[in-house]
Amino acid sequence: CLGACGTAKYVSQACTTTSDAVCTDCQPGTFQNTSSLASICVACPPDRYQPQSGRTSCLLCLATCPAGAFVFGSCTATATPACAICTEGTYQDVAGRQTQCKNCIDTCTAPFVLSVVPCTITTTPTCVCPTGWSGPTCTTPVCSGGCGNGVCSAPDVCECAPGWSGSRCLTPVCSPPCSNGLCVAPNTCSCNSSWAGADCAAPVCATGCGNGVCSAPGQCTCNASWTGRNCMTPLCSSPCMNGGTCVAPNACSCTEGWGGVTCTSPVCEGGCGNGVCSAPNTCTCNSGWVGTSCATPVCVSGCGNGVC
Repeated sequence: CLGACGTAKYVSQACTTTSDAVCTDCQPGTFQNTSSLASICVACPPDRYQPQSGRTSCLLCLATCPAGAFVFGSCTATATPACAICTEGTYQDVAGRQTQCKNCIDTCTAPFVLSVVPCTITTTPTCVCPTGWSGPTCTTPVCSGGCGNGVCSAPDVCECAPGWSGSRCLTPVCSPPCSNGLCVAPNTCSCNSSWAGADCAAPVCATGCGNGVCSAPGQCTCNASWTGRNCMTPLCSSPCMNGGTCVAPNACSCTEGWGGVTCTSPVCEGGCGNGVCSAPNTCTCNSGWVGTSCATPVCVSGCGNGVC
């Protein structure tokens, strides 16, 4: 008798004394992957199928459907389920073995409104807060970009903290304003070069204005009787003569041999008793007197046996 049936077959009629064994193709839903004298083929496992006869293996049933579809039918020994596209008004947003699609959302309860996302086989509108609002009950205003130094009091409306301004509360406020500089923080100025003070209104004179005030950057306005770049040079209303120097307002320092307010008076150190000092250390004597200091009388006729 026949030794064995080939693969994909089974013994449908056993060997007898008058006839050999008969081999027949495995029926749909079964398989045989070895040569044998088995009287039946092996049934496909629960997750596999075989729609044709005479096969050595079964096929894997459909495992999942893509988003936008659902599993239609079930896995049998001879058939696999199919993927059916979601119908109008329904959707499926994940891939898997879902057996039906979900209904798209078409109405919302106030204060929520439908989002702009359309109903497609993979998407559905959702219930969202109206534009400019958020939170579980849509009562929290939204300010796009935020309110840096303030709070959002209404959709895209910021209420700034003290010392701040601008649509997003990012601009510091200085009061009084920064005259010659920038406001870098509430009531904090960053002054331009050559300016100082809380509001950058005070000019700076790098070397100072000794006897005056700094009236503009690098420019002094001197007090009366003073002059010079730094107001350190005194003024004498009448010039100091004979080499004298003005050392304070209307005060001269005279050279040796001169005196007086403007150094115009000669000085004779020993004095000119009977005369006048006509030049430094030079006396002009009155009539009848002579000598360096005009202290010697003159007797025209002489004093024969006496003194003048």
